[in-house]
Amino acid sequence: LESASLEGAVAEHAAFDDADLTKLRASEGARFTGASFARAAAPRAIWVGAHLDGASFSHARLEGGDFSDASLAGANLNAAVLRGACFRDAVLKGATALRADGFEALFERADLTGADLRGASLFGAELLGARLERALLDLANVGRTKLEATR
Repeated sequence: LESASLEGAVAEHAAFDDADLTKLRASEGARFTGASFARAAAPRAIWVGAHLDGASFSHARLEGGDFSDASLAGANLNAAVLRGACFRDAVLKGATALRADGFEALFERADLTGADLRGASLFGAELLGARLERALLDLANVGRTKLEATR
């Protein structure tokens, strides 16, 4: 599925485990609620405005991906590679990203209410204007992270 276009697709609870989704375009209201992308390789994929609530990206490679305006409430991003990914204005309420690699990721104005980011590397990440109420950041690497949370 490399460079495929799934814009506007409805694939709720579908399995894309171990898939090559490099440069995938899955925006324009695509719905992947509850879908599994475990261990998928999806660098530079575009998920702008996609519905990904409850989706699993466990151990997935998502570096350089664009999740702007996407909904990832309750999503599993545990041990995912999020290096340089953009989550501007994304909803990640209750998402888990245990031990995720978010080096220089952008979470500007993202809603991380209740998100579990324990042990994640957020070195150099930007969380300007992000909502962080009840977010868990124990043992997270926040060196050089730009934090300016809102309420």
